[in-house]
Amino acid sequence: MAQSTRKKAPSRRADAIKVIVTLSLIIAVLAVASMVLWSVAPTDTSNGETPFLSLQKITVEGETRYNHEHIVAVSGMYVGQSVFSVNKVQACENILDAFPYIESINIENRSVSEVCITVKEATVMGAVHFGGKWMLVSTEGKGLELLDIVGTRPFRCMYLRGVTPVEDAAVGEQVLDERTFAVLKTLCGAFSRYDWTTVSEISLGDMTDIRFKLDGCTTVKLGSDGNLEQEMEVLSTAIPKLKATYGDRLHGVVDASSYSRKDAKPQVIYTPQEVLDEQAENTKK
Repeated sequence: MAQSTRKKAPSRRADAIKVIVTLSLIIAVLAVASMVLWSVAPTDTSNGETPFLSLQKITVEGETRYNHEHIVAVSGMYVGQSVFSVNKVQACENILDAFPYIESINIENRSVSEVCITVKEATVMGAVHFGGKWMLVSTEGKGLELLDIVGTRPFRCMYLRGVTPVEDAAVGEQVLDERTFAVLKTLCGAFSRYDWTTVSEISLGDMTDIRFKLDGCTTVKLGSDGNLEQEMEVLSTAIPKLKATYGDRLHGVVDASSYSRKDAKPQVIYTPQEVLDEQAENTKK
């Protein structure tokens, strides 16, 4: 008798796995195809139309001296560009390289098709001699621009006397060494905190004899940079008392350098200019 054979029916589990695999492959193919179409989609917006998933708006926020349209152009981003080809890191680098007065920048998406560039303008700290010109330096130690030297002092800017820029200093780059920057950061922070808006000069030619000039006629001696925070705190009360006592006659040297010397008695000594002149005359005799 002939033996009959019968095929085994496929299990429901095997059928389900095949369906899932097939659907996954179809979804993957469609996703890849969509990305390719979006990335190569035409970006010509002359007819008022923009491709699917493209940038439709780029805005600039923050006060700056630079033209907003110019900032957008330099960024490398443009309306009509595929959102998948936007490189925010490169755009930030492009903007910072092209505009020295922009201290910091942030680029974020406001929506799928809108990007906002937020910029923060640098604040001028002072000016140093550099290559026969004045170089303006920001509060973060970056070179901002070069100006012709007219007269003996920078115009409407604090003179950073004796400050030597680093070897590879340039506009748009850091121009101060770490120690110099730390000293200036501490002093300028104190000037802002105590509202000393009339400081015209900081002298760092000798790091053991740091000085600054207040109101154009009062020299403040700080000594070395070992105890600047305490010295500035002490001066924040001593100088107002001297101003209250002498008024417009406060003209001379305020010496707080003893606070930077371990072997000296901490004190603030004021010597009027007429006494200094008399001492100088006696020295000549």
